[in-house]
Amino acid sequence: MTLQSAAIPYRIDEAGEVAVLLVSSRTQGRWILPKGKIGARMMARRSAEREAFEEAGVLGRIGREPVGSYRQPIGGGTDRGEVLVVHAFALRVTDELDVWQEMHQRQRKWFTIKEALRAVRDPEIKKMIRKFRSYLKQSARSEMPSAAD
Repeated sequence: MTLQSAAIPYRIDEAGEVAVLLVSSRTQGRWILPKGKIGARMMARRSAEREAFEEAGVLGRIGREPVGSYRQPIGGGTDRGEVLVVHAFALRVTDELDVWQEMHQRQRKWFTIKEALRAVRDPEIKKMIRKFRSYLKQSARSEMPSAAD
């Protein structure tokens, strides 16, 4: 089992609509989350933040705890049963760069959550996006003042 980390870059507009930023994979052009190996002596969340910067050209505030984890086969689904375990962290985007490291290797595109669920083919990433939607709803509830306040 190999560990990696991913970012779920998102923004919320004035109307409260959530959009997530996906990037295209380099080989097949599928829509995915920015992810990669966890750097030596680097926390998983900081590694996810770095991947979002390199692959999608975005900066922001990364969550302290993962939204969740998902699994992917190593090497495009070999029969050896080797898997990646990817810890995914919410990244509230504060800055979108015009020029970034992998801009000539990948596309980036903002999607509503509904659109992202249609665009993503990987069932594990779809599950993570659904989990992220629930995570945002829980976060919003926990930030609301209680009646006792």
